[in-house]
Amino acid sequence: MRRPPAPLPVHVSDHAIVRYLERVGGFDIETLRAQIAARVAAAARAGATTIRIDGYDFVIARNDSRALVLTTVLEHHGGQARMTNRERGGA
Repeated sequence: MRRPPAPLPVHVSDHAIVRYLERVGGFDIETLRAQIAARVAAAARAGATTIRIDGYDFVIARNDSRALVLTTVLEHHGGQARMTNRERGGA
């Protein structure tokens, strides 16, 4: 007798989480985006590529020289920013 295949795990993408927060949780993503941009704008325009605010490092990259893009936010621990386990590809 053949066993049924093991059930596949369900991976929830970052995009799905954002849409869930926006549509089900009632978060105003665009307002949040504007608030974050306002916090880092002056330092990013002055050329900073990492901006530390409240123990977090906001990482900025230039996008085809047309825009500055906040690419990630890392927790800062005693002298260096560290990626979370999730950002490294873990659970």
